[in-house]
Amino acid sequence: MSAATNQIKVGNCVIAERKASNRTIILANLRLREIEKVIVCRHGQTIPDTDDGMIYIHAAGLNGAAETLFGWCSRWAPWASEDLIENVAKAVSNRKNIQKPDAVAKLLSVNFAERERLGLRTIGANDVSSKKRKSIVKALKRQRDRDRMLAKRRAQGRTKRSVYEAKSLSHLEPWVAEGISRATWYRRRCETGQSRIESPRNGDTLVSNLLSDPEIESNQASARENIISQKGSRKMRSMGSGLPESRGLGAASSPHGEAQRSEPR
Repeated sequence: MSAATNQIKVGNCVIAERKASNRTIILANLRLREIEKVIVCRHGQTIPDTDDGMIYIHAAGLNGAAETLFGWCSRWAPWASEDLIENVAKAVSNRKNIQKPDAVAKLLSVNFAERERLGLRTIGANDVSSKKRKSIVKALKRQRDRDRMLAKRRAQGRTKRSVYEAKSLSHLEPWVAEGISRATWYRRRCETGQSRIESPRNGDTLVSNLLSDPEIESNQASARENIISQKGSRKMRSMGSGLPESRGLGAASSPHGEAQRSEPR
C-alpha cells in the first residue's frame, strides 16, 4: 500500500488500484512527521548508520513513505544505499494500511513518558495500554483545568478556600467557648429570628391602611346606614300591602275586625 492508493491483487498480479481516503493520507502524513520528531529528539537531523537506523527506515516505509522512500532517505539517511532502500520498499509495498499506534511504538521503543514529552498523538506507547492512556490523559486534562481556574480566581483576587474555611464560624465554633448550643448562639445574634415580610407598594392598597383612614371609615358608616334604612323601608312596605284597607272594613282602627260586628245579632 502507498499513502495515495490501495492495490487490489490476485496473487502477485495487481488488477486494480483504489484511491485512498483523505483521512488515511492525512493520518499517514502525521505519522511520518511524528517519526521524524522521534529521530530529531534521539539523534539530531540525521539517522545514524547503525542497525537502529534501519528500524527508522523500515518504520517510515510502513507508515506513509513507501512511494517516496528514496527521497525520504536522502534527507534523513543519506548513507543508505539504493539496494537497501529498494529492499525495504519491496518489503512494505504489499501492506494495505499503516501500522497501529501501539505497533509503531513497539517498533521504535517509544514509552509513555517520551510520548507525552514529545506530544505524540498517532504513536502509542510500549509500556501503557491504550485504555490506560485514555484514563491518564483525562486525569491530566482535569488537573490542567483546575490549575487554569485556580490561576483565574487568584487573578480576580479571590481568597483561598483553606483560608476562608479557617476563618469561618463553622470552624471557629464560638458557641463552644460560651457553653451554649449553636442554634442558641445564632438566635442571640438575631440571625435566625422571624423573617421580615414586606409587601410591595405598587399593588393593591392594604386593608389595614383602609381602616385607618377616617374619611374612608365615615363613608363606610354612611353606606351601612343607607343599607339598613333601605332594608327597613322594604320590610314595612311588604307588611302594609297585606292589610284589607282597600275594602273599607276599618282594619286601620280595628285590626281584629270588630267593626264588622256593629249590627246586633
